[in-house]
Amino acid sequence: MKNTNTAFDGTVNLSTGMQHKQYLPGYQGTNDPIYLKDGFLKYQNFIEERRNNIEKLNSLKLHMEVTGKICPKAWHWGRFYKFFQPMHESYWLSSWWETTDDEKQHRFDEQLDYLVTQTIRFREAYEFLLEIEDRNWYRKTETPAFK
Repeated sequence: MKNTNTAFDGTVNLSTGMQHKQYLPGYQGTNDPIYLKDGFLKYQNFIEERRNNIEKLNSLKLHMEVTGKICPKAWHWGRFYKFFQPMHESYWLSSWWETTDDEKQHRFDEQLDYLVTQTIRFREAYEFLLEIEDRNWYRKTETPAFK
């Protein structure tokens, strides 16, 4: 009986010949620096975007400090958390009234810092926060001065 399987005719044994290295998965040719260059450019773009995001974050925090904003109100903060998953969950309905302004501000700052340093979602989160109207931001509560 004659072998009619011709699928492997004319191929080189990869263990000896290695003429087909470029077809091996994960192989990067030594004469083809495009992969290294592309990776380096992506890394540079990542670093530049991160630097821009840090600048945006600093300007956002300064704006919030000047205007007295602490965090978005509960419903908007919940949407922010749902869309961007910034590490800690936001204070929601049951714990909203039990937390102090400082705790809310600290939690929101942690979320923003996490988005800038650990994810690539800060730009979208920043744009989301800019679209929130002023009336939907929670502001510092003023305690009456004792006489």
